[in-house]
Amino acid sequence: MTEIPFARKTIEFLKIRELEEIEVREGLGMIFVKAANLLGIKEKISDINKTDIREMILTKFKNLSLEEIDYAFRLDRYSGEPVPHFQLFNSEYVAKILKKYQDWIRQTRVANQLPIFKENPKTEELSEEEKQLITINGIIDCFEKFKNTGMIEPGKNYVYDWLYEREKLPKHTSKFKARIKRKAVKMALREKEELGKTGSEIKNKIREIKSGENQLKRLCKDLVLMEFFSKLISQEKSITEII
Repeated sequence: MTEIPFARKTIEFLKIRELEEIEVREGLGMIFVKAANLLGIKEKISDINKTDIREMILTKFKNLSLEEIDYAFRLDRYSGEPVPHFQLFNSEYVAKILKKYQDWIRQTRVANQLPIFKENPKTEELSEEEKQLITINGIIDCFEKFKNTGMIEPGKNYVYDWLYEREKLPKHTSKFKARIKRKAVKMALREKEELGKTGSEIKNKIREIKSGENQLKRLCKDLVLMEFFSKLISQEKSITEII
């Protein structure tokens, strides 16, 4: 199956967390043997490495399916820049392959507007992994749209919150916050000129900004994201390298 059809079909596959232990063990065992043979790894994978890889997948990649793990090795082999294995098939090597796949599937879904989950008529509570995946895809989408428009879409404050909580944004020193607040005031003034707002309306907006009310939070978060995204673009970095 070629890349786009496969990416579209991934929502139909059962994830590792949904399978029985014996299915996971046997399925991963077959994938490992196949991958090692195609990679030309001469030594047989040791039992201790098989166990360590399986535990690593159950801990960090249980939101993937067996089909996706198998496809991850295929993508890497065909990439032209495969992850070096140094004749050792262990958890460190496999983790790099699966992380590379996760970056690819996120970018492919965003670029081709593919669904993240299979439509279900029942209203069910999303798992933490599913919520996290939705958030990460939203962050990637926000960044890609900023590259095209130079603006942050309304309703994207959660992008700032997620990055800030994980210390991905610049340190918010007093000097930094003061500079962002000044820019927020200037933004409000530009809105007055562009939209023809009345004097009283713009004064109320500036008063909100200076008093620390919701308007300040929204504008300042947008400005921090705009600066952060602009820096990534100037350095030719992808948002997936950060998240």
